Amino acid sequence: MLRLLQRMKKKTGLSPGTPVYIGECFEEKTELRLVTYNAETMTLSRPDTVKELAPLLKKPEKKWLHITGLCDALLIKELCDHLGVHVLVQEDILNTIQRPKIEEYDDLLFLTIKQFYTNEHKQILGNHTSILLLDDLVISFAETSSSAIDPILLRMENPSSRIRTLGSTYLIYALLDVIVDSYFLTLEQIGSAIEDYEEQALFEPQESDLHKIYSLRREILYFHKSVWPVRELINTTSRMENRFSENNLQFFLRDLYDHVIQIIETADVFRDMISNVLDLQLSSASNRMNEIMKVLTIIATIFIPLTFLAGIYGMNFTYMPELEWKYGYFAIWGVMLLVFMLLLVYFRKKKWLGKS
Repeated sequence: MLRLLQRMKKKTGLSPGTPVYIGECFEEKTELRLVTYNAETMTLSRPDTVKELAPLLKKPEKKWLHITGLCDALLIKELCDHLGVHVLVQEDILNTIQRPKIEEYDDLLFLTIKQFYTNEHKQILGNHTSILLLDDLVISFAETSSSAIDPILLRMENPSSRIRTLGSTYLIYALLDVIVDSYFLTLEQIGSAIEDYEEQALFEPQESDLHKIYSLRREILYFHKSVWPVRELINTTSRMENRFSENNLQFFLRDLYDHVIQIIETADVFRDMISNVLDLQLSSASNRMNEIMKVLTIIATIFIPLTFLAGIYGMNFTYMPELEWKYGYFAIWGVMLLVFMLLLVYFRKKKWLGKS
């Protein structure tokens, strides 16, 4: 998140609405996929340029344009200018740290939201996603390629599916529903990781786990920060009677709102749990260090009187009668063993060596 904030320096001094991509280039090339559909037919095409795309957008059927990769800001600006998209909307599409929100203009509806996925290193990352609605055209912009749209394409192959038979607003709901479903998968991974770290902290705390717990804690905070505004986004969407009142779509949005509330509450619980795990890890490490110091202290305490006796009889003075005694060597060993046993009994009674 800090690295993304640092990239905001690119926009310093530029006029509002200047399209500048804020983020990492995960995709080498910006990919366009256009789905033209109605109740009878569905066609998928992959134009490479806006010039190839323009005539396809003039078809009377409902259309869904999905764009993967935001590095090519010039291509996205060319497309948005061709469709008459406001410059401030273009700026938000390319701003990957933009909080989830929904805005309604005279001729379009714009919303942005975060989708989450796990990379090969099991890190939880956000996928900045924006959605535009212009009459019968839905445009979705995704920062990275994702499998989230695969279920929607699969459902669209069925001629009787709601996406094919209902209006474009239902497609927006379907996209939001898939994104919210990805939150549950992310929470499942977070919960599993917390349980593993909690068990590890209880029985076998490792210093290397501390860095992993801190990393997971940052991911949970980033997830919570990104999901919290989605509640307001869904609530605002459900209140747009002029766009989402048809086909009882508001009931679907209310159900989606309940899912978001559940996700936020679970994220709050996980945030508290990972803080407790972090405290447990630190406490376990401190207790382990205390146990080590306790053992070393007991050993040192036992050897202090033995060292004292050995020092006394190691001075080799001429007039020390025990040095000339036949059994002096064995006697001093007996005294040392007696002192050792008495100290062990004393430590045992004090329960410094475990239960008595």
